Amino acid sequence: MITKIQPREFTRIGKNDCLYTSSKDLNTGTNTLPQSTPYLEIPSNCHISFNGFLSRLFSSSEHKYTQNPFSETSYEDISAPAIEIIQQVQELAESFGHNEINHYHIMLNAVNETLDFIGQYEAGELGLRDVSHESGVGYFKDCFTSEIFEKDEYREKFKEVLKETQNSLNEKLSQMPQAHVKEPKFADTLVKDIVFEKSTYSTGEDSVQIIDGFDIYTGTFNTNTKELKNFVKDLDMKIYSLYQVEDSSDKNRIHFPNYDDKAEKVISNLNKGTNMFITYDDSKIEPNSFVPSVIEAFKHSTGRFNPDNTEIIELNKNISMPFLIDKVNALRKDNTKNYILMFSQQDLIKNDDLDLSFFNENSQSDTEYTKIFKNTPPNVGLIVFDTKDSYLTALSKDVLFKAMKDTAEISIPVLTKEDVYNALSNSSYLKDNGISISKEALEKAVDTSTQMEGIFPEKTLYLLKKISQYYIDKSGEVKIGDVNEFIKESEHIFKKTGNESSIEIVFDTGKTLDDIVGKYNTKKEAENIVRQIKDNAIGTKGFLIYSQDGSVGAGRRHTAEVIAGEAKIPFVSINSMDFGTKDVDLFGGSAVSPEVAIRKLFSLVSTQAETNSHKAAVLFIEKFEYFSIGEMLSSEYHQKAMAQLIREMTNAGNKGLNIVVIGSVSDPSLLGDATTESFKFNNTIEVSSPMHNQSEREAILRYMIEDSSIKLAGSKANREELIQTMAKTLGGFSYIDLKNFVQKALSVATERGHKQVRKEDMIESYMRITTGRPNLDSIPKHEKELTTKHECGHAVTLQVMNNLMHKCGKDWMVPNAVNFITLDPRANYAGAMYHISDTNTRGSFENIFIDIICSYGGHSAEKAFYGMDGSWGITGDLDSATSTAEEMVTAMGMGYKTGKRSLANVFNEENFQRNITPKLREKIEDDVEVITRNALTASDMIVEYYADFINEFADKYADKVGTGDCLIDGDQFRKELAAWKAKQSPNKCAELEVLDNILLDIIAATKKGKLY
Repeated sequence: MITKIQPREFTRIGKNDCLYTSSKDLNTGTNTLPQSTPYLEIPSNCHISFNGFLSRLFSSSEHKYTQNPFSETSYEDISAPAIEIIQQVQELAESFGHNEINHYHIMLNAVNETLDFIGQYEAGELGLRDVSHESGVGYFKDCFTSEIFEKDEYREKFKEVLKETQNSLNEKLSQMPQAHVKEPKFADTLVKDIVFEKSTYSTGEDSVQIIDGFDIYTGTFNTNTKELKNFVKDLDMKIYSLYQVEDSSDKNRIHFPNYDDKAEKVISNLNKGTNMFITYDDSKIEPNSFVPSVIEAFKHSTGRFNPDNTEIIELNKNISMPFLIDKVNALRKDNTKNYILMFSQQDLIKNDDLDLSFFNENSQSDTEYTKIFKNTPPNVGLIVFDTKDSYLTALSKDVLFKAMKDTAEISIPVLTKEDVYNALSNSSYLKDNGISISKEALEKAVDTSTQMEGIFPEKTLYLLKKISQYYIDKSGEVKIGDVNEFIKESEHIFKKTGNESSIEIVFDTGKTLDDIVGKYNTKKEAENIVRQIKDNAIGTKGFLIYSQDGSVGAGRRHTAEVIAGEAKIPFVSINSMDFGTKDVDLFGGSAVSPEVAIRKLFSLVSTQAETNSHKAAVLFIEKFEYFSIGEMLSSEYHQKAMAQLIREMTNAGNKGLNIVVIGSVSDPSLLGDATTESFKFNNTIEVSSPMHNQSEREAILRYMIEDSSIKLAGSKANREELIQTMAKTLGGFSYIDLKNFVQKALSVATERGHKQVRKEDMIESYMRITTGRPNLDSIPKHEKELTTKHECGHAVTLQVMNNLMHKCGKDWMVPNAVNFITLDPRANYAGAMYHISDTNTRGSFENIFIDIICSYGGHSAEKAFYGMDGSWGITGDLDSATSTAEEMVTAMGMGYKTGKRSLANVFNEENFQRNITPKLREKIEDDVEVITRNALTASDMIVEYYADFINEFADKYADKVGTGDCLIDGDQFRKELAAWKAKQSPNKCAELEVLDNILLDIIAATKKGKLY
């Protein structure tokens, strides 16, 4: 028996959080509905009897196992995810009209699920961390590699394989006989495969075992049925191939002619039927450097393996044992052509977590791996790369020695600097990579790279890339003088240290002041610093940069890069965490004191500053609070480093250098006194937040939409209005939240098949970010109507009061307007009505009082139409109304009897009874009573007078509740309300005029502290 899924519990987000829906923004609906997610959420302890599973799902009545027929282990339970898989494949079989579930149904289910996941993964909605081990996605991830999802080039090929498999499975299933029965049974062979798969790794004779989702998938895909086995093997080979076979066209390798003689011997041996081992010293050689010579030698081969009849297959660093063995066996069956197969035994051992000790020295039996050497197909030649040590160790194992004794070995010599220079001089590599350098400069660069840690040719190519980046704006070739200057200025980075430097130098960030968007004050501060740099007037000083809202991704580093880019000076960055390990040199290698580390750092920055006319550079220190966290908390190491930094800044200033040190902090209050008292870091740069500034949110939205090449639907005026509306709606969103919103809107539009992003796509994006996807569970008709009328009650009360205040012509009285209504259940509510600010952003009495009227709108509708005098659905509404009324009286001075005094702090203290007299407390309660009761009276009257409109609204929208497409825009709601009023009789219009006057009287009475 499957346990009924219970609703998820959600924590309501508070007013002070970055992403929140306050009482002014949201009125929740009447009922909390069960939630559904992309993956069925069944409690982990929910199981059904496995014996029952067999008896219910095993198709042959004579087979009713109470025990696993392949072992003594009893399987009594089946996990919740496995139950979900069973339900899914039953529905899949029913859709084909099948009365029996077979392996192909489960395979198709896994493929469908994985394709769906990839779509959500690419949209940024799900990540691999969300993948369950017991899912179809989990099966492919665990059996192959997570890289088929993570890497774009692999994922695209993987999708093609899945779609091809999907079509093949659909075709196979469509050709099977149809019976059209409900709850199809599992085929005998399928259940046997699942149970057998479980038995192969179960432990404990008496322990109770659970069949889980992974058992179902592995049992299905590991079947021994011949036709199925061939189908699965073909699928496995396709997936393995997409990430284990190297695409030679993507290789950008240099041909070293000094390897050619050895490469010719390799091809010659292959033509004689001898497989080859290429050994090398992995501390000095990169084996890939030998491959171009092999390919070149093969081009001139006239033997058994030649360009006319042979294909070279290079397996990359992802090689696995199963694929290698299956690949060789597959090539064995191909009698149309020959193959040269190249792979690294080192990568094979590493990827399969093997050790050469797994070949028992005294063992006489062959393994599948050794068989490919002893019995290599006649149309296949093997080239195996391995380190010298590993190869000799392998030969010491008896089984491997017998397999490899007929192979030949060639060892690759170490490249010299002359080899590297000659190869680079005579190849197109430099030209193809946009590196223009004279022969003398190239020779100098190659010679200097010998002092670097690493191996040839990689370290030389790394140095050339750095030089090319440094002189990117230089016209003509890089000369030897340029290389000498670069080496002198960068000696600390490129000297041999044992580890690559943790310092990052960018000579031109390419960013300007125009790249600071939606942050007016931050831009003005950056502009001021740039002006001082260009005037050579800033000196060496420190700035603390922090985000106004404390959010991650606010743009602290970006702002520092803009300052450097606009001033056209070098940008040097370091993370303070690199100073965090005592006695570890941030440049790598030897242990040094913190004073020496800082001295090295500033020497580097000073050298870069001296190269430009402004004698300036920006030093950006990430996580500066860890560098100067306060004397009571920081270590002696940190304190010494901070003291040395201040000394170096003083020295640089005395030399006339303009070094701008920008320390990025999350909380400036964490900094110690030594930092601020030195006057070196008494300047601040605040990265302003768009959370509370609508114009900044508008600017950021425009920039992000344009930067992402997103097309908005509608005319230019409509698009601008949409951006303004969403900027209002997204109050409380940080910069990174806005970026996420824009990408989510594009994802929603794509999901819905819209070529241009529409307003409803943006609203749906906002809803998904704040409350999640809609729940599409079945909802009873009466609950649909109740939810619709409840939310319409909120909307009508708000919009009627909004219209009335506009008619009064006093903008400061105007309350919020209806932004949109959602009638699809999400999170922990059944429906919601969202507000948006109108002309008034300052809270007047009328403005705030109308908020309370609106809060009661849902209750008034429930009472008027259903006689409900209170419900679970209005708890949030009542809390909002009561707390707002109390704030009006105790904090805003709006209580008639309480008067113009602020009691908020006292009132909220636990001991307020000692600080507020009984008489004052009575006045507070009287004022709150008048406000709440009069607001409820106004709400009840609006719902009564507009009851016919609410009924029409429910008739139109109730049936759409829970469909995932029930969102009413505020403009549409106002049109419908206006259209309803326009068709009313003169008598009804007169009644509505009377209502308006009564509502004004209620407001006036409330201000005077009188009950209406």
